[in-house]
Amino acid sequence: MEYMQSFTSISQFRSLRLLSFKFRHKMDWTKLTKPYTCSFHSLGWYPFKGEFNYEIGLLRWGERRLTPLRFFEKMISKGVIYSLEQLEQVTNNTYLVGFTGPYANTLREKILEYGVGVYTSNVCDGTQEWTMVIHKTLEKGFLDSIRELGCLYEPTSKTPSPQDIYDFILLDASAIKSLTFLLSNKEYNYILKAKELGYFEQKHHARVEDIARILGRNPSTVNRGIRGGVNKIVSYITTISGQAGHPYRQLQKPPSLQ
Repeated sequence: MEYMQSFTSISQFRSLRLLSFKFRHKMDWTKLTKPYTCSFHSLGWYPFKGEFNYEIGLLRWGERRLTPLRFFEKMISKGVIYSLEQLEQVTNNTYLVGFTGPYANTLREKILEYGVGVYTSNVCDGTQEWTMVIHKTLEKGFLDSIRELGCLYEPTSKTPSPQDIYDFILLDASAIKSLTFLLSNKEYNYILKAKELGYFEQKHHARVEDIARILGRNPSTVNRGIRGGVNKIVSYITTISGQAGHPYRQLQKPPSLQ
């Protein structure tokens, strides 16, 4: 069997740009989130070209004036969303959401038009935050085209190093995005320090008190943070696997049922 003897490194692709910017549509559902205490993290976007977009993501909802269901019903009544296909509560304030929306005259349409294949997006305070890899000859045309759709601001652009692209793609992986979004900063820091000390190993000597002392926190606070964060992760995994029917893994039946 013959193998390729030479490879082209990412570092040789100097025609690429790592582009980041913030954006507000003239009118769409993301802009209409501004009055509410919520944020959205896109996990996947699936365009049915010329028809509609289907998007799935995690919604963090802290609004007390209305429920997430009522919010989406309002968005449907305004015509900025076509249908709500899925709304599944994952944790106390986080929901797995799937919905359809307009395709034409959206930033997503421009992404396809300009061949942007690697990107990530978040919604916070009614503003979309985007990072993407785009060919440098297309960058100006792309930015000019989306200015026609809404307000573009804080654009930054640079020639990415191989490490930049690796880091971006790694952080864009759905599993990592999901878990990072679910955890609060404190929960993340507590779990990270616990992992560093070997707290989750089968045989370990680290105690919550040790983690708390290093972090300068109360042990009961750290314990709640670790347990709360782990519970969020478990809740998310079981919600996703339950909704998807767990196609890649067969659940093992108890011996009495085999």
